[in-house]
Amino acid sequence: MYRYGEIYFEFINSFSKNQKKIKSLEIKFCIPKIPDKTFRSQKNLKSSMIYDIGCYPISLINEISSKKNIKLITVENIGNIIQEKFYIEGNIGNIDLKIIFGVGKNYENYISINFKNGEKIKFDYFFYGRESEKKIKNFVGNKEQIRIISDGNLFEKMLRNTNVNLLKTQNIRNKKMKRNIIDLENLMSEYINLSL
Repeated sequence: MYRYGEIYFEFINSFSKNQKKIKSLEIKFCIPKIPDKTFRSQKNLKSSMIYDIGCYPISLINEISSKKNIKLITVENIGNIIQEKFYIEGNIGNIDLKIIFGVGKNYENYISINFKNGEKIKFDYFFYGRESEKKIKNFVGNKEQIRIISDGNLFEKMLRNTNVNLLKTQNIRNKKMKRNIIDLENLMSEYINLSL
């Protein structure tokens, strides 16, 4: 659903136009608490976090590039699904990549494009799907410029447009979906190896 937001198009535009100037991407998606009595706490899932929250940054990376290399570095509170936090590092070509997702002290949901010249663009509340005000923060030198984007309910937009958009882009989506599944399965196998 995040692909239906204005902030998504702003990010894609900024990333596409500036790829050669980008030093690194930082993606963080942490929630303060796992809701009780949902599929997330089922005992038969090794870690629902990978599929529930990790799928967002993975799908975005696959959306912007098929040439990526990612590795699960560590997991805080491994095996404790109500406190797990995942750290992934890698690259998209020459762009360094750092992803953190899971349970944290605060709600954090952003992507930061960090440029070689020290400038930065931060897209706040990037993966949030309900109606909200999202922020794009430009950092140039010691100045910060904030622009507010009011995205509507992205779940509604996605469901309203699904039949038309999916039929037109079925082959593209299938390829990217396959890459998403492979990446998530690889993360899960790395997670299992870490927890042994």
